[in-house]
Amino acid sequence: MSIKDSVVFRIALIYSLGVLAAMTVGGAIPELDSIAREFRPRDPSVIGLVMSLPSVMVALGALVAGYFVDKFGDKQVLVAGCLAMIVGDALVAGAPTMQSLLVGRGVCGIGYVLMAVSAITLLIRVVEERRRNMAIAIWSTFVPVSMIIPFLLAGAVAASGSWRNAFSGHAVVTGIVMLVMIATVPARDKSSRQTSRTAGLGAVLRSPWPYLLGISIGGDAFLHVGIIATLAPYLHAHYGADLMTVNMWNVGAMAVNALGCVLFGKLLDWGVPPVRTGIIAILVTGVPAVILYAMPIGVPASIALSWLLLFASGVLTGMWAYTPAVAPSAESIGATSGLVTQITLLGVLLSGPVCFAAQAAPTPLPMVITIVAGIVACSVRLPILARGTRPKWIGTHDDAQIVAAHG
Repeated sequence: MSIKDSVVFRIALIYSLGVLAAMTVGGAIPELDSIAREFRPRDPSVIGLVMSLPSVMVALGALVAGYFVDKFGDKQVLVAGCLAMIVGDALVAGAPTMQSLLVGRGVCGIGYVLMAVSAITLLIRVVEERRRNMAIAIWSTFVPVSMIIPFLLAGAVAASGSWRNAFSGHAVVTGIVMLVMIATVPARDKSSRQTSRTAGLGAVLRSPWPYLLGISIGGDAFLHVGIIATLAPYLHAHYGADLMTVNMWNVGAMAVNALGCVLFGKLLDWGVPPVRTGIIAILVTGVPAVILYAMPIGVPASIALSWLLLFASGVLTGMWAYTPAVAPSAESIGATSGLVTQITLLGVLLSGPVCFAAQAAPTPLPMVITIVAGIVACSVRLPILARGTRPKWIGTHDDAQIVAAHG
């Protein structure tokens, strides 16, 4: 078997493109201060838009991107997303004004949504069923990893002399990985019978299961991102902690979050009851979060609890492995991935404003209510966990042809 036919190689390649897609958000964070110093926008919120604009595009367009994946093919849409990402990065790197920079970030957002939705669909297709749980669990780490890498490379970018090099470097790496993917990953088999892609989208919109999975993973993302975003300001305000020190500890928290994602894949392979795993992970996410924000426990204990809850949150994020199981049919996996992604990103967008507003209250009660609301959203996954990861459409009408086309 050649390297290009290796399942591990394909997983690594598709995973790399997922990380590069998500880095369009995380990669901008270390450069925001430099961008603000150069352009000096009158409205400080514009700098926040530089970071969040690609996420807005994902939250608005993921379902449409999923429909494109089902209609045109996962590999084709992934290539289109990579090209949009490269163009967007080039526009940002060469932007003479803040307005043109924001245009470039919007184009990056288009690339992000096309890449994120098509990559998970491509992964499901090219990985055989017995390895799929672990592959998707690894895939679910792409967001925390995309946040870690830019912080680790921030020093090298600063030494290069310009924040623009972060975006031009991202474009170059994206282009290289895209070319390798084009040369080594097969496109969808067009000779197999395909049903109406519009019908597939309609089936997704009518089924409750993709909504439940999206809400549950969105609730987890709401807690995860909200806590990462607010922990340093909270510890600084309450205990006088150094912001940069807390942010460095947050890098470790994101690393253990990724480990939690991978652990869930292993637990599935080991046959551990997923409902029990889900209940434990929900409790270990929620209880430490409530203690962290409701009790005066100090900085070291707060950091320790943040690592613990983010590890458990990673286990919950690993439940992306249930995406094929909630798809109504093989031909609607793209739309299913898109809907789940779209709801998840809505949770991300809500997390910052809601958590910062809750922390601004004179008592911990609003933050506790916020955490409980996120935990309730996480809990709607339990009926899905009881269904198992094997899609219900396996073994139905012309199954052999459909599975051959979609992996």
